[in-house]
Amino acid sequence: MRLLLAVGLLPLFSACSGPENGPEETAVSAQAVAPPTSERVTIDLSAGMPGQNHWRYLKGQDSTAFAAQSFDDSAWSQVGIPHGANYLTTFLNTVSGGGDGYLDGGSQWYRLRFTLGTQYAASKVLVEFEGAHTGVQVYINGTLLPGISAVAGNAQASHVVGFLPFIVDLTPYLQADGATQNVLAVRVSRGAAWFKQPGFSGAFRFGQAEAGLFRPAKMFITNKVHIPRNVYSNLRTWGTYVTTASIVPSTTTTAKAESAVVAVQTNVLNETASTQQVTLTTQIVDANGNVVVVAPPVTQSVPAMTPSTFPSSATPMFDQRITVPNPTLWYPNNSIYGKPYLYKVFHVVSVNGVVVDSTQTTLGIRIITWDKSLPYFNGHAMFLWGGSGRYDYPALGSSVPEEQQWRDLELFVAGGGNLWRPGHSSSSEEFVDAADAYGVMIVQPSGDGENGFNTPAPDDVTLKKELHRDMIIRDRSHPSILAWESNNGVTNQAVGTALIAINQVWDPISTRPAADRTPDPVNGLLLGCTLQGCEVGVKNQFPNNPAWGAEYWGNGTARGLAYDHELTFLAPFLNDWRKSKQANAFGMVQWYFADTPGETGLFAEYQQYRGTPQQATYENSVRSIGSSSVDMNRFPKLLYYAYQAAWTPFSLKPVVRLGHHWNRSGQVTVNAFSNCPSVRLRINGGDQGTKTPNPWNSDSNSNLTQSTRLLPFQASWDVTFAAGTLLAECLDQFGSVVATDSKVTAGAAAKVVLKVVPALVRPDGTAFAVTANGSDAAFVVAEVQDANGNVVPTAANLLTFSVSGPATYLGGTQQYVANGSNAYSTSGGRSAVNYHAPGDPELQAEGGLSKIALLSQFTSGTVTVTATSPGLASGSATYTIQPVPSFQPPATAPTIILQPASTAVTSGQSATFTVTATGTAPMTFQWFRNGTAISGATAANYVTPATTSADNNAQFTVRLTNSLGSATSSAASLTVVAPAAVAITTPPASRTAYVGQTATFSVTATGSPTLTYQWRKNGTAIAGATAATYTTPVLTAADNGASYSVVVTNPVNSMTSAAAILTVNPAVAPTLTQQPTSVSVRANDPVSFSVMASGTSPFTYQWQFNGANITGANGSTYTIAQAQNGDAGKYTVVVSNAAGSVTSAAATLTIAPPGTNLALRQPTTGSSTQGGGLEATYATDGDLTTRWASAGAIDPSWLQVDLGTVKALNTVVLYWEAAYATQYQIQYSNDGQAWYLAASNTNGQGGVETVSFPTVQGRYVRMYGQARATTYGYSLYELQVYNVPQCGGAGERFTVLSSALVKDNQSGLTWQRAQTTYADQGAQYTQAIAQAYCASQSMRLPTQAEALGIGGVNSAACAFPLPWSTWSSTADPSDATRAAFVSYTGLSTWQVANNYPGGVVCTSGSTVAAPTITTQPTSKTVAVGQTATFSVAASGSGTLTYQWRKNGATIAGATATSYTTPTTTVADSGAQFTVVVTNAGGGVISNAATLTVTGGSCTTVPSVPGTLSATANSATQLSLAWGASTAGSGCAVTYDVFRATTSGFTPGTTNRIATGLTGTTYQDGTVAASTTYYYVVKAVDAAGSSAGSNQASATTPGNPTGTLLSQGKSATASSAEAGLGAANAVDGNADTRWGSAFTNNEWLYVDLGASATITRVVLNWEPAYATGYQIQTASSASGPWTNIYSTTTGDGGIDDFSVSGTGRYVRMNGSQRALPGYGYSLWEFQVYGTSMSTGTLLSQGKSATASSAQAGLGVANAVDGNAGTRWGSAFTNNEWLYVDLGASATITRVVLNWEPAYATGYQIQTASSASGPWTNIYSTTTGDGGIDDFSVSGTGRYVRMNGTQRALPDYGYSLWEFQVYGSQP
Repeated sequence: MRLLLAVGLLPLFSACSGPENGPEETAVSAQAVAPPTSERVTIDLSAGMPGQNHWRYLKGQDSTAFAAQSFDDSAWSQVGIPHGANYLTTFLNTVSGGGDGYLDGGSQWYRLRFTLGTQYAASKVLVEFEGAHTGVQVYINGTLLPGISAVAGNAQASHVVGFLPFIVDLTPYLQADGATQNVLAVRVSRGAAWFKQPGFSGAFRFGQAEAGLFRPAKMFITNKVHIPRNVYSNLRTWGTYVTTASIVPSTTTTAKAESAVVAVQTNVLNETASTQQVTLTTQIVDANGNVVVVAPPVTQSVPAMTPSTFPSSATPMFDQRITVPNPTLWYPNNSIYGKPYLYKVFHVVSVNGVVVDSTQTTLGIRIITWDKSLPYFNGHAMFLWGGSGRYDYPALGSSVPEEQQWRDLELFVAGGGNLWRPGHSSSSEEFVDAADAYGVMIVQPSGDGENGFNTPAPDDVTLKKELHRDMIIRDRSHPSILAWESNNGVTNQAVGTALIAINQVWDPISTRPAADRTPDPVNGLLLGCTLQGCEVGVKNQFPNNPAWGAEYWGNGTARGLAYDHELTFLAPFLNDWRKSKQANAFGMVQWYFADTPGETGLFAEYQQYRGTPQQATYENSVRSIGSSSVDMNRFPKLLYYAYQAAWTPFSLKPVVRLGHHWNRSGQVTVNAFSNCPSVRLRINGGDQGTKTPNPWNSDSNSNLTQSTRLLPFQASWDVTFAAGTLLAECLDQFGSVVATDSKVTAGAAAKVVLKVVPALVRPDGTAFAVTANGSDAAFVVAEVQDANGNVVPTAANLLTFSVSGPATYLGGTQQYVANGSNAYSTSGGRSAVNYHAPGDPELQAEGGLSKIALLSQFTSGTVTVTATSPGLASGSATYTIQPVPSFQPPATAPTIILQPASTAVTSGQSATFTVTATGTAPMTFQWFRNGTAISGATAANYVTPATTSADNNAQFTVRLTNSLGSATSSAASLTVVAPAAVAITTPPASRTAYVGQTATFSVTATGSPTLTYQWRKNGTAIAGATAATYTTPVLTAADNGASYSVVVTNPVNSMTSAAAILTVNPAVAPTLTQQPTSVSVRANDPVSFSVMASGTSPFTYQWQFNGANITGANGSTYTIAQAQNGDAGKYTVVVSNAAGSVTSAAATLTIAPPGTNLALRQPTTGSSTQGGGLEATYATDGDLTTRWASAGAIDPSWLQVDLGTVKALNTVVLYWEAAYATQYQIQYSNDGQAWYLAASNTNGQGGVETVSFPTVQGRYVRMYGQARATTYGYSLYELQVYNVPQCGGAGERFTVLSSALVKDNQSGLTWQRAQTTYADQGAQYTQAIAQAYCASQSMRLPTQAEALGIGGVNSAACAFPLPWSTWSSTADPSDATRAAFVSYTGLSTWQVANNYPGGVVCTSGSTVAAPTITTQPTSKTVAVGQTATFSVAASGSGTLTYQWRKNGATIAGATATSYTTPTTTVADSGAQFTVVVTNAGGGVISNAATLTVTGGSCTTVPSVPGTLSATANSATQLSLAWGASTAGSGCAVTYDVFRATTSGFTPGTTNRIATGLTGTTYQDGTVAASTTYYYVVKAVDAAGSSAGSNQASATTPGNPTGTLLSQGKSATASSAEAGLGAANAVDGNADTRWGSAFTNNEWLYVDLGASATITRVVLNWEPAYATGYQIQTASSASGPWTNIYSTTTGDGGIDDFSVSGTGRYVRMNGSQRALPGYGYSLWEFQVYGTSMSTGTLLSQGKSATASSAQAGLGVANAVDGNAGTRWGSAFTNNEWLYVDLGASATITRVVLNWEPAYATGYQIQTASSASGPWTNIYSTTTGDGGIDDFSVSGTGRYVRMNGTQRALPDYGYSLWEFQVYGSQP
């Protein structure tokens, strides 16, 4: 395809003739702008010479006679360029890699006849061939134009190896008379005697075996003064080199810089017979076509040249440094820092004021640097991932049209790619242009085969160096070139170092690194390797070199033909990508991006044949390697989308993609890959659940099969197939749908639909078109659809194509080698290899799709393509072939591109004015003074006579005229001043700097007229240093002692300043003046670490996390926007300068608890322990250095904690040691026996894992490990349990109403979920603006209390995904101009209401009263070394939460009614402590309490405490007592208590259980039953710690045996306050309570339902407790009552004691209240013992039978003792389940644990035989689900639940557990 350009007026020829230094059709900025027109004409030779003749072509014959001008070629065929010999002889029906033998093109000739008009007789005429492979000879009018290679065997070749261009000069041999037919003859061969066959760049498997002119050819006609092309062969010169020399970063954005210096180097050839005064004008143009910088024109004399005197070295004739202000920077695709923004540099050459030549160079302003792992783009580290490619396409061979190259990259970047490796020869320049525009980094090779330069022939080394040089010269100005690849495989060091030297010579400014695949650091910085995942080993072997996977290949697969194997195919690749990123390898590329006939292997769908005799058969059954992201036709595989999810930041583009298709059946697994926060699946609109895709580092090593659910970015659902629409919805943080993907169930194939692939539109808006040039290609996709227009994903119909119109059918290919034949493949000498291959009009659809290519002919018009298939409706499509654009451009009137400039001269001197213009020659000039023509002033410049004062302020203009019109310049003013000699008033001063810095010199001078400056270093002029100040480059030690002077000149005189001496001292290594500090934040809060350094600037920074570099963390401050558990750890920063580096101290980030840890120091037990200090209690001791470890290699194993009472909980945090669980459950229980599933994790990752689940009620919580990650057991540092605000139904704190609104279920208020404010930082979003905005939303401002109520510990990321701050309606009581401004952290400040950059979160609903603080915290005074305790008392509705603060900063974990400080220091004196108390109505802030710390003069360590004793009070409490220590003068003594379970332990911080005690007793309530504990006490003061006391020990008794009998039973009380009924005391909820009337004689009893032996009673008192009470039992509710416990000294809290008694009724009989103004109040009244009707659990593990069972929900699940498995029946009422107890039993109790599908009606029945008869022992018609636990009386061997009525009509019955109790003989 040819690009259609809409450009300005162009000279002489060709609508594609915009002068350039890249292909003329390049359009890589936002608009297609071109440099000023000139005499340069570019003719695209694709169709031959436009308007004259086409190329003639002959293959298979060879004779030098074909070069003769007179040879008759009329019998030859006509072709377009690009053209190859093997359009139809690749992508054949043969094994991958086996097509080499079918190639031809050993001898080929191309001839082109053309005439040139006389207007070009004095011009230069050159032809550039971008690709002619392998060897080529070019003749013009019978004369051979030899090349310049130093390889002797190539002396007769014009060029060898066609992946890099060469250019030939036709000028000396042309006849430009308008009549003579000139003949350009080109001989191309894959191998011939006239050139030496190279030992590389010829492999079929790398696409290097094509023959012909497979890339474009162009003719350039220029003035003899012109800028040469950047093609070194064969003219030994180059034209332009543009790159970024430096940037000054912006302080506000990463997308722009403050400024950038661009290096522009230009050569100009003068092939006239005399010296010419040449002016070079350089302009930089932005993406909108605006000129942003015009460098000062440079004029110099250029002598006449011949080819032998062309500038052939790397030193340019013009060397400019141009500063671009505030430039937009260039970044790779998918960068979060910016886009691939492109400028253009226009190089304009004029002679005598007339532009004679102009060209352009693409400019991407960017700097790339490297550390030992990653590239840094403009200072920001990035990973690079992508693909690689050969140079071919089905039915086109290697002659791939330029449009298709752009189309490939467009598809590639849409998939997230940003790194490309051509394999293994240089890509076309058009491809590089596309990479510039799309932001794709290229590792550009100069050519190789496989290990071709390990022991190379000398001639191959010579040729390689030449190609390497030519590659660099062509591509070095492109921002997309990342590195120069030296080789493909092992290379000896002599070759490797020689190529590095070439890099340094020809890419001298910020030389790109060499890429080596030996790998050998001597040969290059970037080390690559072959096969997926290999880079991890390379990185480990060479840790100081960046490593990458240069060829990711392994198993293949066929797209659309192996849906059931798509995960088997992609899993190893994605898993190795994950390992690569973890290893800090900088990138990888898939080998290949698109399938191609190269290497071969065993496809994923054939893996079952690996290692069998059939393996070779199946390896030979595929046409490609198959490891690619897309198939040969560029239809993506699922791997493409998996990579897209992995490589694309969600912030740039949300990605979600479903796997497989939706023509399935039965139970199926649906997989999606997504970068979204969560993905919701729907089937026909029905919600199938929302999943969070796995994180990028999800370890999938354990399962790389089709069944895996562990892959990075994977989400999976198990569903029942239902025909219709499968929809995956990408949800953002607010739950809004931001992207979707769907699959539709297709019906039977009904029709073929053809679709023409649309023309590609480049990023700059220019479009391609198919033209009648004989080489453009169009592509048509065939879809097999059902009657409703859905593609049938399994369709494999045979399709027959036909074409009418001016196009040639080329066809396509398929993925598998096919057995078959048709008329095409059995005729005309063709064979089976041509079956369903290029040229064959028949193809088979694959996955319902196929694609064909069509080649344009030389006639424009409409092309119609038709496809038929037996039994299907045929399809057709049309497209239009456009005419080839005319190369005759219109003539143009004059256009001034450089206006005359105002000037100042000294009286008596002359002034010079110049103009530069374009336009059709001849052009005349006429200068004017003050509007009057100046006689004889008719040149491009005008020199005035000697000036006088009368000339002052004269205005000069010039009019330019040609036959088409005229143009008049703007006026230039002449200022005439009295002459004044140059006088230097302030000479440059000597400077002292350091290595790595720069130095600036300046001069102040007077004189008239205008002064000019030229700085010198050691007497030599410095290029470009022509201002009054000069700043050096970065200094080295070699600059020490250099002298700098400046020559100041005006027309009167010239003066040289005195020399200033530069002293360059060695750089001073950095030292840190401010270390990063440790910090604790809540999850989802932002956090920053900062460092300050002294030493020699500039500094560079590299932050590290746990010793590993953090990508992109390169500033003095590192910020984490939302800290997560995975961010917790050690942060350091390496600060470096030219003298060295220093690493900071580690700052620790801890994630603060989300609330109160309910498990802290609660009794904890485990299924087993390793012992030796690894007991279960260490997992709840609050110390992250101690841990529990189970016995090794036991599954399952568990760790459980007793919370003391039934409590609400919804979050468990697990701190794993290395021995973590890959699969586990979080379970809860009310009695420690019946366990229920809260959450499960089948992809445990270790580290810190937060498990959230819907709020449940339970007393016991356990981690139930099911599968271990190691061969050891399970090991936890901490198990923490929380009840935190979260989202869900009415039972949770918040309910998300929409993406914009959330309801607070405690307060009833509705809130916006995000803050609204102005986007501009610092903009004044005042309270009034906020109030008006809320009103516009029918909402209001919150009160301060309301806002505090959703902040701090009450905030939830599910409700408010982003940090917020809000104005409130609460005014400052001391200043009415201020209002409360509240943050999500719970911080409230007073801000000026009408002058503050605030924001708002609006609310609606009625205000609920906030808490009231009844007792404020009081100030405390303590001595140094002591602790201080602050407390608060508050009242209010609902649950109150607390958050303590110190000096306004949140104290992590301080969320109780009291707070005890750590051991105080003098620095703590004066600290202010407050607490925010919150309920549903909001929050209230307490008064500040001041801490005063006295002392500080203590110098004496206290004496050892007196004798320590320990006494066991109960199974859960021990008492300690010791003698007081003697304090020294000025000292205050406190005590620390240490505990262990082994005798002789060493006291330390890891076993300290209490600190800062001021008394000499301590109650340890964090002990377990039946355990011996050992204690030591130390005395502490400000001077230090005493030695330890004696060791004391005590053993706790066993817990009272028995089962919790009271929970849920009927309870009765003497009285109750409103809402505080008796049932609250036995409901298992520690947040509800019974409250009596306000008298002493009040009681509460519970009916256990049957007589029981009572062994234990627990009373959980509210503050209104009893000091005197009795526990009594009775067999009747009316008594008599028997005392089994009595006290008159009750102290409230939790009373837990052993008792002995029997009875059905148990009573707390109050006799004395603690609070006379209240009654008695109990949170919980718990009675333990053994029900006389309970008996032994008989059913567990026994045989069970059911009427029916769903798949996977068998009957055995109901009696397995696992509350996480269940039985599920068929969906009818009459279903049953029975258990065989093995022998007859007396049945006393039955427990049914229902799943939500429960029975409202059922019977419990017994029988002596499984066949009955059945006897009812229990029956109900009012079942309410949950847990049914009841006493029964019956006998039998078989016990049955017989269901009669379901609660859910759409389901059956489902039981987690069916438990039968009783006794057996």
